[in-house]
Amino acid sequence: MFTSGAITNRIDRVEMMGVVESRPDREDRRSDVIRLTSAEKKLADKAIAGHFAAVGELLSDLSSVEHKQRAGLLSKLLVSMESRSKPKQDTAVGTPAGNLGRSHIRHGVSNMAQSAVEKDDLVASAMVHWGARFVSNGVALADFEEITGSIRSWDDWCRAWSARAADHEEMGRVALAERNFLSAGEHLNRAAVYFHFAKFLFVHDLPQMKAAHMKAVACRMEALPYLRPPGERVAIPYEGKQLYGILRKPLGIAKPPVLVMVVGLDSAKEETDAYEQPFLARGVATLVFDGPGQGEGEYEFAIRGDYEAPVKAVFDWLQGRNDVDTDRAALWGVSMGGYYAARAAAFEKRAKACISLAGPYNLAECWDTMPELTRNTFRVRAKHETMEEARQHAATLSLEGVAQNISCPLYIVSGKRDRVIPWQHAERLSRDASGDVVFNLIEDGNHIANNRPYRWRPQSADWLARQLGAATI
Repeated sequence: MFTSGAITNRIDRVEMMGVVESRPDREDRRSDVIRLTSAEKKLADKAIAGHFAAVGELLSDLSSVEHKQRAGLLSKLLVSMESRSKPKQDTAVGTPAGNLGRSHIRHGVSNMAQSAVEKDDLVASAMVHWGARFVSNGVALADFEEITGSIRSWDDWCRAWSARAADHEEMGRVALAERNFLSAGEHLNRAAVYFHFAKFLFVHDLPQMKAAHMKAVACRMEALPYLRPPGERVAIPYEGKQLYGILRKPLGIAKPPVLVMVVGLDSAKEETDAYEQPFLARGVATLVFDGPGQGEGEYEFAIRGDYEAPVKAVFDWLQGRNDVDTDRAALWGVSMGGYYAARAAAFEKRAKACISLAGPYNLAECWDTMPELTRNTFRVRAKHETMEEARQHAATLSLEGVAQNISCPLYIVSGKRDRVIPWQHAERLSRDASGDVVFNLIEDGNHIANNRPYRWRPQSADWLARQLGAATI
């Protein structure tokens, strides 16, 4: 056992090293409060974020019911441990061991453990399931670590991401004022991605979610003229209203082939720059749009399983353009959009090829194992009050009796470590489609294999360029 004097000496040494700082305790003048310095706290938060990601990966095979059982058992164990750890007398100095001489250690390492406990399951789930996606789609790794390390409750998610997004937006505005247009486009485009991730699954506070979403839309729209290649915001007639999209065309090609890009449940056109770039670099134009239940389409239109309807509206609209070659058009979809694109390809024969990324074959079949955040977001964007209604709606997202009608060439991607949509759904699609199929199953890939983007992004872009006879491969 250390004496109070020994503890004081050790604290003095780590204080001189800049690890901790002390201040008088306002409640007890005999004591000082010791806490980590700001730099060390950031280091601790970073370590905790990494620890949570590792623990989450280890526990990712548990169902939502098993996670609740785990939480209950851990809470019971914590109460038991606390009841057994009452303060003991320090026989060396005759004072409670908790006093430790000159300090009540109310902050510091003990708070690190407390902060780890306080980071709720929804935050941990978002970090584990989608962290690789954030980084591979434009979030700086240091920003991801700092933002997620600062968040203890899901209630803080949107606010924390929006605050960092605003920093990038401000850099964009400064670059605009200084007429550094290329830099402005990069900063504003990144701000759009951050604002998007602020809102992507934040459906329990719709006003806050929508405010972040509108900032994402505004930032990307302002970035479009300064991107390489630039982009154009477009409005597509649909059921008496409009769906909004972004059309980008490769530079120096008069009438390029075009790829219609379908986003997923929690993605939107403000996130997709990283997905667009490999195709643009190979001479293929991209048209990404927000469909029913997605992005700007989520407020007026509910999720629908017969996604061939909005895709038909998009292809009809493209027929009126003279700057892209609609005879060389294809479909691409990510996550739930992987289902949408495959489904549409079964009906929309103007699509000459299709890329499906980790989509469900039948969403109802994996409903119970999907993350809670995903299921609740589906409920909200499908316009239902109860989870049972949402489950029934999920059953309408199915390729049963449809997949065999997919006759165009099909490129399918899935990760064998996908904890959102099991890879067997992609395998089933690869068996049932009637056309030529490439099935790229990535052994160590997570959902959409965004932890291994180099194993499918360039490969799928090369494949599509050949299918469409693009000018540059």
